[in-house]
Amino acid sequence: MEALKQEIESLKTQKAEVEQQKAEVENSRKDVQKRVRTLRASKENHSRFDQHIRGQLGELNNDKSRLSEEKRSLEAKVATLEQRLSEEKRGLEDKVVTLERRLSEEKRSLEHKVATLEQQLTEAQSKVTEAGTAQPASDQSDTIVCAHLLVTSHFTDLYHKGRSGGRT
Repeated sequence: MEALKQEIESLKTQKAEVEQQKAEVENSRKDVQKRVRTLRASKENHSRFDQHIRGQLGELNNDKSRLSEEKRSLEAKVATLEQRLSEEKRGLEDKVVTLERRLSEEKRSLEHKVATLEQQLTEAQSKVTEAGTAQPASDQSDTIVCAHLLVTSHFTDLYHKGRSGGRT
């Protein structure tokens, strides 16, 4: 009997140990399940975040492509405008050279006319002096006055054309 009592006690101890181990295993199983749920939730969050980042990268790449195209377009427009500006500048430079040449020719022509008129005036004055009269003949006087008015008017026109940039 004693041996049976000891065996019963031994079995009760073993049963208590098995139940304790069973409780520990159950706690470990619950802990593992909790960790698995946490890992799944973390994985899902990471996956959503990854998709969000990929979406933003896609948008950024689209923006980059659009801006690159816009940049190329604007660079082409700038090149076209610079070329037009250069052509217009050359055209204006040519016009300035032409106007300067024409003004120079007109100036020489007017200087020649003035010299001719001055010579005619000198001749008329010497004739007046020779004739002993203080007044020139009326046709010479009219010619001198008309020539003087013509030269003065022409120089005034040239002055105003130069001040207005050739626009009348």
